[in-house]
Amino acid sequence: MRITLSILIAKRINQLRKSRNLSVNKLATMSGLSYSTLNSILRCKSKSPTLGTLI
Repeated sequence: MRITLSILIAKRINQLRKSRNLSVNKLATMSGLSYSTLNSILRCKSKSPTLGTLI
């Protein structure tokens, strides 16, 4: 399996989310992203998120 930017981003967001005891739903609410968008990013089902989405 090739390590891609999407995988690295997903892993890092999940590490941070878990270290702060946040559910995906809570993080989505806090970030202003929809649950489905964030879930797609975390499951590497979307293309690499844009910088605008990440910040």
